[in-house]
Amino acid sequence: MKTISKNPLYIGLLIGIVLSIWDGLNYFVLYKTPFASYSPFVGLILLVLGIFLGMRLIKRDKFDGAITFSQATFSGILISIAAGLVLAITTFFYYRYLNCDFQNFYLDAAEKAMIEKKLKPEEINTTLQQIKLSLQPENQLQAAIFGTLLMGLVASSIFSFFLRNKENKIVE
Repeated sequence: MKTISKNPLYIGLLIGIVLSIWDGLNYFVLYKTPFASYSPFVGLILLVLGIFLGMRLIKRDKFDGAITFSQATFSGILISIAAGLVLAITTFFYYRYLNCDFQNFYLDAAEKAMIEKKLKPEEINTTLQQIKLSLQPENQLQAAIFGTLLMGLVASSIFSFFLRNKENKIVE
């Protein structure tokens, strides 16, 4: 276990697998329930919590309790990159092969909402085309990578401030 907890990429892979399992749970259990609208927030919490716990493990096991701001930030970013790659791959397969109907489901719901708001037909068509483009598996893959990386960068920077040792002394 110490080997895994010393390597941020292994921790990131584990977090990516956990997030992918969460996405799978969404598909098989939560897809059309009222809770589905909150599930992205749970995924975000899992990502941030995973980054924080991973950074603490690295501080304890790799740096013997003493970590600088840059070491902590770099570790958090590596965790985010690995998690983002795993999540991107599973997201791509999810939208391409598992939940091919998601795009139609989402477009139907968006169209109904726009009709209720009494938007003009040309506005509805333009908006639906933009939504359809953004829901392509390739675009979802990019969003997973860059979204995870951006969130990881922000979370890592914040957590590094709290996890770093101010005087580079070992803290038990």
